[in-house]
Amino acid sequence: MAAVHSVVLLAERLDLIPALARAYEAEWPDWYGSEGPGDALADLRARARSDGLPLGLVLLEGETPVGALAITATGPEGHEHLTPWVGGGWVEPSRRRQGLGMQLLA
Repeated sequence: MAAVHSVVLLAERLDLIPALARAYEAEWPDWYGSEGPGDALADLRARARSDGLPLGLVLLEGETPVGALAITATGPEGHEHLTPWVGGGWVEPSRRRQGLGMQLLA
């Protein structure tokens, strides 16, 4: 039987922020690691909203987060004219190449 996935607003699952922050730190250590300029918890908290941008989405398999992404108002430096922008796309490493990122993006 295939796993059942659902996409929810991060704002609906604030309890997942610490686990997602750890996943982001592991995925992008140069940005979110102890020496990086980013703050995964702050970024995720900023995306935990019900409307407006930035907006965080989480892909759940049952109650387990297996993917996440953010929709932001503008692109990164050099691409500010591209709006809205999808960034912070993450899929659990063991679950990659199974179409979950596309499901989250859709």
